[in-house]
Amino acid sequence: MSAEQVAQLTDREKALRKKHKDIKLSKEDLDRIHTWLDLNGVYYPEYLTAYPGDHATSGRSPLDGRQLGRLQKLTGVHMGSLRRHGRKQGPQFSFERSELSPCLQKLDKNSAQYKEALAIIKAGAETLKKKPRCDMPGFVPCAIDRRRMDRRAWYEGVERQFKAAISEGRKRYDRDIEPWSGAKEKQ
Repeated sequence: MSAEQVAQLTDREKALRKKHKDIKLSKEDLDRIHTWLDLNGVYYPEYLTAYPGDHATSGRSPLDGRQLGRLQKLTGVHMGSLRRHGRKQGPQFSFERSELSPCLQKLDKNSAQYKEALAIIKAGAETLKKKPRCDMPGFVPCAIDRRRMDRRAWYEGVERQFKAAISEGRKRYDRDIEPWSGAKEKQ
């Protein structure tokens, strides 16, 4: 757990204790609350992404780091904080209706800065149409995630083999399994 995550959890616990001063909770009760907060804090139900690497907002945005940096200069909105879960600002882009993006609200609509910022957001909307997010129809995971999925499927196959051996009263050893090489295990 990162220092930032620990700080966020501590802030949540402080808020909980402040709001409910008279309630005494055991360590187990607090652990359950922490777990519930962590599990329900995820916005997207999937870890998979179409935008790995340079896409600075946790792989969910069709805008890359260069585009976000330029938008920050044009709009004055700190784009680096978009990937932090404890941020105070809401979404800054509308890819469906780009001109309504909150990050554009302080710019003069006739200015060169507004036009350039709007063009960047519209480019993001086009990228999103070509490469949808995991919560959109037509999503295809990036190569890194496809490899992870293949590896997980391989491990699940190995697990099935061991369970079958146990249920049939046979012995099966780790040395009998070929190491995962990025390809499906040979049968």
